[in-house]
Amino acid sequence: MAFSGCGLAGRVFAGDRHMFPGHQEMLAFLDAFADESGIAERVRLHAEVLRVVPGLGLGQGEEGWKVTWRREDGGEVAEEVFDAVVVCNGHHMVPLLPRIQEHPFQTYELQSKWVARVLSGRGAALPSEEDMLASVQEHYREMEEAGKAKRRTHVVMPEWVGYMNWLADQVGEPHLEPRRRDVYEKALMCVFSVDEGYRDKWNKEEDEKNHTTS
Repeated sequence: MAFSGCGLAGRVFAGDRHMFPGHQEMLAFLDAFADESGIAERVRLHAEVLRVVPGLGLGQGEEGWKVTWRREDGGEVAEEVFDAVVVCNGHHMVPLLPRIQEHPFQTYELQSKWVARVLSGRGAALPSEEDMLASVQEHYREMEEAGKAKRRTHVVMPEWVGYMNWLADQVGEPHLEPRRRDVYEKALMCVFSVDEGYRDKWNKEEDEKNHTTS
């Protein structure tokens, strides 16, 4: 478990060292990330927002949004001005995710950073239309030589390590760690084996390995 740019990888927080830890370990990890990244000190829990008013609409020359709030336990009413306000009322609390096999977090993270750089014009640029077409034709030629069907055009396996490292180079991030690469490959093999108990078997193997080496 880890977020890029946060040195929590490889650490144990609630005593669960398994590759697929339980809920207590996940909660302890998220709490540690919130504390060490400074998020926790910026979040007010158990606070009720009473009013949100655009700053410019008050006629006082203020920019942003004036937020009136108080603690749920009946504390004093406070007012603060923020640059932006996001309303999260739980209307979309159930994710509308398509029924696909996986949602690889790190891949989406690197891709989103790359897209942001391209759109902002900072450090990343798209190739010319001619270069794009030539690259597509070369890709289809390689697929044909390898006997791959066109419906697998967007399948990056087994070249996914090179793709991830290319994305990392584009956005200035370090390459994929060998340990994480091995974990991903083993996890994908387990998933594709259509074995619903692979997490339990993996944890059992880890326990036996640790017992042997201790």
